[in-house]
Amino acid sequence: MRSTILALLLAASACDSGGGATERKPAPPVGKSEQAARDEGVDVAVATGDLGARGWMTQEDGVIKVVADRSRGVLVGATVVSPAGGEIMSMLALAVHAEVPVSTLLRMHFAYPTYHRAIETV
Repeated sequence: MRSTILALLLAASACDSGGGATERKPAPPVGKSEQAARDEGVDVAVATGDLGARGWMTQEDGVIKVVADRSRGVLVGATVVSPAGGEIMSMLALAVHAEVPVSTLLRMHFAYPTYHRAIETV
């Protein structure tokens, strides 16, 4: 799975900006990258999930990556590479900026059918 995630991230970074609806483009990342958090001395925990692994709605290709501060129990960064990335990133941006505890995110009931539920794969 790690090679699939890396391939998706590399493909997204090389995408032509004039692409179609199925193009794998990253939504703008939110917060800190994994490396930036580590450089700041954050006790980092990283998780990734395959958007297509859920088998619901449509079989979207994509990956979600979240960066958490283990000691505070909150997300400090996130990125999504998927045509549905913007929808998912809105929730992750709120979680990062409002410092929503990861334990709260794990107990949330997500609207259906939306891509927000993809966070359950992470």
